[in-house]
Amino acid sequence: MTDGTRMAGLDKNVLVMTLPSSSTSVSETMARLSSKSGVIATIAIERTTSTVLQWTGTLGTIFSSRAGASLAQPGPAATSTNTTNSNSSSGGGNLERDGSGIGNSDSGEEQAFSDFAKMVWNYVNVTGQLVHDMDSEDELKLLRLRTRKHELVIVPDAKFLFVVVHDVPSS
Repeated sequence: MTDGTRMAGLDKNVLVMTLPSSSTSVSETMARLSSKSGVIATIAIERTTSTVLQWTGTLGTIFSSRAGASLAQPGPAATSTNTTNSNSSSGGGNLERDGSGIGNSDSGEEQAFSDFAKMVWNYVNVTGQLVHDMDSEDELKLLRLRTRKHELVIVPDAKFLFVVVHDVPSS
């Protein structure tokens, strides 16, 4: 990556990235969010760079329209999970890309999460500016975006953005 994040590809199946020292809390938060019923995907995004730190689930149903067809090339319908290890001597952790259930990296799904993270990051930044322009002493705490098909719950944190994607039950 060219945004200053140090990354080293061990092989095509494992990706290692230096994480902030609070990687344990990110993992715990992601585990708690992904365990809720109706959740189809969760994502943790680094607040300043839009880097995907961890994700679970699949985004195939979000990008099913023709406009997002290039993003929805995930291949087999498998649920993927990124896991965090805290074994760095600097106090940070390493993020390993692990396609659970299939044993290999699914770059289409990984790209979909990266593209989705950038869209969410831009949305949060624009909305945060709107809030600031309305009242400079106020701040953005929660975003809820509901479409006919999906609902996104976005929780901005000082260091991270946490996103939960739900399918909207048909009525």
